[in-house]
Amino acid sequence: MERIAIIGSRTDMARHAKELGLEVVLVHSPGSRPDRVQRYVDLMIECPVPVTEPDAVLDILAPLHHDRPFRRVLAPGEDAVLAAAVASEKLGIPGNSVETVRAIKNKVLTRQAMERAGISPVLHRVVASEAELLDFIAEVGGKVILKPIDSTGSLSTLPIDDAEQAPGAWELFVADGHAEGLVEEFLEGPEVTLESFSTAGTHHPIGVDEYLKAPGQAVEIGDLFPGRVDPAVREEMVRLTRALLDAVGLLEGPSHTEFILTDRGPRILETHCRIGGGGIHELVRRAYDIDLSRLQVAVPLGLETFTPHSLDAGRGAVMIHFMPKPGLVTAITGLDTLGVPVNHMPIETAWTGLIGLDPIRDAEVGVNLCLQVGEVAIPVRNNWELLMGFVVANGADADEAVARAEAVLDAITIETVPVDDTPGE
Repeated sequence: MERIAIIGSRTDMARHAKELGLEVVLVHSPGSRPDRVQRYVDLMIECPVPVTEPDAVLDILAPLHHDRPFRRVLAPGEDAVLAAAVASEKLGIPGNSVETVRAIKNKVLTRQAMERAGISPVLHRVVASEAELLDFIAEVGGKVILKPIDSTGSLSTLPIDDAEQAPGAWELFVADGHAEGLVEEFLEGPEVTLESFSTAGTHHPIGVDEYLKAPGQAVEIGDLFPGRVDPAVREEMVRLTRALLDAVGLLEGPSHTEFILTDRGPRILETHCRIGGGGIHELVRRAYDIDLSRLQVAVPLGLETFTPHSLDAGRGAVMIHFMPKPGLVTAITGLDTLGVPVNHMPIETAWTGLIGLDPIRDAEVGVNLCLQVGEVAIPVRNNWELLMGFVVANGADADEAVARAEAVLDAITIETVPVDDTPGE
């Protein structure tokens, strides 16, 4: 039986590995929730430190590999992609190189790769002080965005309108633990992504994801496949993505490349060598009948092949998250009139509210509601706080999928009162 190692405790990859007849060794961070994965693995090891520490993961895997080699070391999430690359390289196992993964994870190195490739120009600079931030704002002469050099989910990502806002933004950024950051000109336009899958250094487009945002909201409230993008723009996104992935040397597996569609054309924000978050894997499955988690295991091992498909061939698929007015939930109404499956799953911050997908996976339209009466609806500041539940829907096309999901959302009322106004406060 062939053997693989998985770094991180998400379920889908381990489940597919077991279905494919593989022996699975799973290494997870301390305090994570591997119980959902346990049934699919043959050996589970808790790393003494988070799996973001590559040397600790390597220390665990090296003796196991010496006894019986692993075919692949894989990571389903952002936290462990570097550890998987380091272990693969040190142990002589095929996979993406450490240099490639570092160039993708580090937003400055990604920008440098784009500059070498001559694509997607964006004004940017590394800043380590408020004064340097102010200098860049003066150079741009307009709105900028400050972000960590290595982070995901919009954590500590701060739009800054002008020099007057810079001191407060820098103070918040430093308070979040950052000594330096990447500041870029602010790109105006819709935000979309291109999901891709690479085999032997060839990058195949999977589909365009459109971020859905509420008016005035920076964090997306949902994802839509296929994204409603002009075919010529989509073709340019594919070209730019392939050029970037070539520039960083990606060989295999999924990638998630983020774009802003500006009036100067598509501009790349960043890319990732993993499946996109926020339920994108489920929407890809619903829209194109493609399971990226399964491909990530099966294709590199030669157990299955990847067949390119037409990006116009998919159905519509959407996931829209509940974002009620912050406060104590006093009532939830409308659930009994929906006529669609409703799943209840308690909020768990480590799983970003997506753990309720399985019970509604086969439903054309389904609801997963994590928030309950008596709990507090939080203000959503980044993608990691999309915890309160979602509606997922299919349609003949993207517009129909959105219409079906919005009809369900409109039928549900989540009433809240400010926490300070609750009885007994």
